Amino acid sequence: MAHKATTPARRSGRYDNVSNESTISGKLVAIAAVVVLFVGLWVVFNYVSNSQKVNVSTTVAGWERITDDEIRIDVDVSRKDPDKASYCIVNALAYDKDEVGRREFLIAPGGPKVQRFSVVIPTTDQAVAAKVYGCSGTIPPYLTTPSSGYQPGQ
Repeated sequence: MAHKATTPARRSGRYDNVSNESTISGKLVAIAAVVVLFVGLWVVFNYVSNSQKVNVSTTVAGWERITDDEIRIDVDVSRKDPDKASYCIVNALAYDKDEVGRREFLIAPGGPKVQRFSVVIPTTDQAVAAKVYGCSGTIPPYLTTPSSGYQPGQ
């Protein structure tokens, strides 16, 4: 069987046919990649700048189970700027480390840079430990007055 030679015109018709659709889709992919890169850089920048603005740090001074339904945690709160309000979230933990209670407490502006708070956390099961979940200087709208169950330390 004789093999026909392919002419350059036939090869060009087969392989050199680049459509406008493929160049447009390539440009769209490049634009999307640039947009994703800028969004990623913006997110990283905001994360770094917000993490450097930490106003509150805590140390757990201890905890005590009051009843099977309550645990008290003593927290030392250090604030860089005591003139700004902040709040913290504390958790009660069961033996298997499940959260069995949570409480938020407001730290009013003013006072010393370091304060001790004693917070009673109601629990749904017997708690064996308590910890600080976190603190922030951005007060949620529903948390406007100090809640019952905590006492500033002496």
